[in-house]
Amino acid sequence: MRHASRQAKESPLYRRLSVAPFILEAIDDPKAIRGSDDQPPPGTHDLRRVAGRAAYYLEHVLPITLPTITETTSEAELKQIQASARRQYEAYRAGVNDMVQTYGIGGNVEDLHRRYRHQIFQSVESPGHGFWEEGAPHFKQMLRDFFPLGKRLGDLETIMGARAYAYDTNLRDRESSDDVTGVFKYSYHDHSMMFGMGYYFLVENGVITAVNTVTF
Repeated sequence: MRHASRQAKESPLYRRLSVAPFILEAIDDPKAIRGSDDQPPPGTHDLRRVAGRAAYYLEHVLPITLPTITETTSEAELKQIQASARRQYEAYRAGVNDMVQTYGIGGNVEDLHRRYRHQIFQSVESPGHGFWEEGAPHFKQMLRDFFPLGKRLGDLETIMGARAYAYDTNLRDRESSDDVTGVFKYSYHDHSMMFGMGYYFLVENGVITAVNTVTF
């Protein structure tokens, strides 16, 4: 648990903001977790409950504080804690969005394209809808610099110099990404094509609202 929470805390802010809503959904789950019998220390979340683990992770993902979820916390109390967590999350995300807009965080699109495009693709033939693992560190740093949440998919595609893969077949031959809604992906692979990671961009009306990753 501590290792997983440390990884979450050290992940990029755009990823933490993207994953937080999924954790939030579990805070009102009253179920116990099988095989978890250790008595939690006083004043800490009960990690033997789904809700307790969700609250524990959320406090490590975002700078928020929640009431302690114990063995006796009722379902009604869990609902209240979940509502409080959601309000704190929405306020924090709104503050981040304001900061990004006010201070222009994310860098100039053309500058990011010049800086990262060739580092990511490295001038070699790439696997379908992606790039090789050597470009992965540069892709990850580009996303940190770009801060994709609230940015336009078209700007990310300009940086990459390539369209993101669309899961909606009707959008795969699109001329523009200005008003699209759906899930779009960039991914990287090792040279055996046995390992890789996909970055899934959730887009509404051309704007990136969340970024999720899947290892394959």
